[in-house]
This record gives sequence, C-alpha cells and structure tokens, in this order.
Amino acid sequence: MTHPLHIRKPILFTAFFILCLTLAGATGNTAQKDHTTTFHPFPLYSAITDNVSFWEKVYATYSNDTIIVHDRDDLRKVYTTISLPSPRNSDDRKKNLRKEKEVTEKYEKMLLALRDRPPKTAEEKRVAAFFTGPDRRQQLAKAAERVRTQNGQRQRFRNSVRRSGAYLPTFKKIFRSYNLPEDLAYIPHVESSFHSRVYSKVGACGIWQFTKTTGERYLIIDDAVDERLDPIASTHAAARYFRRSYNHLQHWPLAITSYNYGLPGTIRAQKEFRSYPKVFAKHRTQSFQFASRNFYSEFIAAKNI
Repeated sequence: MTHPLHIRKPILFTAFFILCLTLAGATGNTAQKDHTTTFHPFPLYSAITDNVSFWEKVYATYSNDTIIVHDRDDLRKVYTTISLPSPRNSDDRKKNLRKEKEVTEKYEKMLLALRDRPPKTAEEKRVAAFFTGPDRRQQLAKAAERVRTQNGQRQRFRNSVRRSGAYLPTFKKIFRSYNLPEDLAYIPHVESSFHSRVYSKVGACGIWQFTKTTGERYLIIDDAVDERLDPIASTHAAARYFRRSYNHLQHWPLAITSYNYGLPGTIRAQKEFRSYPKVFAKHRTQSFQFASRNFYSEFIAAKNI
C-alpha cells in the first residue's frame, strides 16, 4: 500500500507545480496587458455621474437650436432651455448672442434676488428649490457667478456618428496595435465630430485637433505637408500621445483629461490630488476650466451613446 503513494506524491507535486506556473503565467500576461488597458480603463465615478448624464442629453436629446442655461459647476442645475434659430449670417449670430446674454443676465439677477427674498413666481420657486441648507444665501450668491449656456448637439452628434462609420474600425485597430484601449477611438466625437479638415479658433485642426506645438512632436507639419489633416497619420500620432501620457500618469481618466488640459498640468494635478475624482472636484487653475474639467465626462457620454 505504501508503494503507490510513493509514485503518487511526485505526480501530485509535478501537477501542482505546473498549475502554479500556468497561473503565474496567466497573471503575468494579464499584468502586462493591464499596464496599458486595465480591466476597467474608463470608470464612471460617482463624482461625474451627473456630468455624464448632462452630456448624454446634450448629444442625444437637445437639438442644435436649443440653448441650455445651467450652473457651470453643478450640471444638475438646469435653469431653463430656450430655442434659437440656426444663424444664416453674422447678423443672426449677433442676435443669438444677445439673446443668450439676456437670458444669462436674467438668471444671474434672479439668483441674487432669491438670496434676499422668498420666491414669488412659479419659475423662481423652481430655481430656488435647487438651493437648501443653512448656507443657502451663500450658495445663491456663488451660483449667480456661475450661470453658463450650452448649445444642444443632437443633430451634430448624429452626423458625427455617421461620419465615424468610415473611420472607427481602422482607428480601433490602430489603438489595439499600440496595446491601448480601442475605445479611445471615440474621442473625435468630442474633439471634431469626425471632421477631418476642421480648424479651431486656437489653430488646432483635423480629426484629432492637434495644435501645431503638440502635433510637431508626432507629425510632419511644414509648408508642404500638414499630417494633422491625415486621419490615419494623426490617429497614429494620437496613439503615441496616449501611450506617452499613460506611461506618465498610469491612469486613463487623467490621460484622457491631459489630451485637453496638457500633460504637464495634469501631472502636477495628479501629484497634488492623487486621484481623478479629487482632481475633478478640487483642481482649479486658469487653464483647468469647464472644458478640461468636463473632457473625460464628455468622452464617457459619447462612448455610451
């Protein structure tokens, strides 16, 4: 009876050893993959749930001619929406801007008035309901400084989705070739609506909206050639940018934020606040304003839709 046991022990040990090697190999491969992708590269933090919901409505619910009047820092507070006709010329644009200014000033004055007296009209009661607690007066005073307008983008986003069909399979393949999350390919919905030749007011251009300064690090930009306008070349450039930013930050929400805010500023913010939710909630600089703070939320919303 002892003889079979002497045979079985080395067999069991060998099997256990092989199993350990297999598990170690699987863990190692996963860890290597997770260095750039992680199991959940794009988490939906509770801190940004309301912001993501706001942008989903901007992209899918509110039409292009709808103006949303809201609190800049608390996107749950939507005071009203107004409809403005699409401008056909510069005069129409000026009229629309005047109307936006008028409605913004209306709610700024209303918030200040509600600080000092109870609401009178149904509209004032609806707005006043956003503010509760012992510091209600201070809340109202601060909110009066944060009234902002945002255009709806339903038709624009729908057109972006149509254009993206010609690019997304190739873009995703490019990101996978760099061992990066393929869903980074949805960022042009936020940046350019997948227009390959669009220019911004600050000189960024192309599907990935590279500025000249950043673009020159990854692309050929000279008097004869501007690869920012080449969808494939610029996607390779975006992949190299994200690989570099992730290597510095080791965190995808911050790496995506850096695409709008800049890598040096994002590195400084991470050193000070450590996590993305704290950067989102507490980091404020002259250049980290509404667009940078909301960039990751916009990406998540675009990806969800």
